[in-house]
Amino acid sequence: MSQFSNSPLAVVGMACQMPSADGLEAYWDLLKSGRCTQGEIPPERFNRRLYYNPNKGILCKSYTSIACLMDYKRIDPQRCPLTQEDIDTSDLAHLTICDVAAEACRHAGYDPFQMPIRENVGVYVGHVKASELGGEVCFANQIEQVAEYLRDIEQIDQITGGKTSAVIDDIVAGVRGARAQQLARRNLNLSPHRGAALISKMLKLDGPNMVVNAACASSLQALAMAGRALQLGQIDMAVVGGASYCKFDSLVLFSRAQSVSATGTRPFDADADGLVNG
Repeated sequence: MSQFSNSPLAVVGMACQMPSADGLEAYWDLLKSGRCTQGEIPPERFNRRLYYNPNKGILCKSYTSIACLMDYKRIDPQRCPLTQEDIDTSDLAHLTICDVAAEACRHAGYDPFQMPIRENVGVYVGHVKASELGGEVCFANQIEQVAEYLRDIEQIDQITGGKTSAVIDDIVAGVRGARAQQLARRNLNLSPHRGAALISKMLKLDGPNMVVNAACASSLQALAMAGRALQLGQIDMAVVGGASYCKFDSLVLFSRAQSVSATGTRPFDADADGLVNG
């Protein structure tokens, strides 16, 4: 192993996409003004009838329905060097990571389409899961098997009036019909590591690429790993970032732990009662 050097590191470019802040200047203005972007999650992102209950401790329910959400924009291939195949087979969250990485290159004075430095450049991304696309596709593909468990219910034929098979068929058709657009996509690559690998592919970098899952410390741990690799001489440059996507199952999970707030975000305040997803 190379000798460790505790030399300072240079940050040569930055970029971001945040709720109500698309870019560094917008984010800085948001911080200076002290504004909060939390709001009610729209119905297409959160089914309140299925997953919301204002009382804490209810299994498989979220007692909060607020979050800080982004307006995801369509990826522009003229500004982000992704192929159409990349766009067609990747998750929206991973495409957004690439879009931000391309902007960070421009902020550093590099053309993301013609990176002058490609050898020994690592990519480190703090990231847990992308959007709900993977779960929706899996759910739709497995719904027939799951619906068949209705036959295990005692007196199910009496309950359905002898139409159990028709009820199962209706359930399967309803679930798959509602997700027809997602199911029509082919050759999807939705693994968490895709978020880092796609940046390396896009910028034609040949160093290591990895996704770091350390829960809420993921981005900080990714930065620490990249910094250590630089100081050890293992890489010459790094692309470092973090990405999070708010999903209904995250709300349910954090509600189970009673770590989310149903009233709003108030960091470092005596009245703070939990985090707000974003």
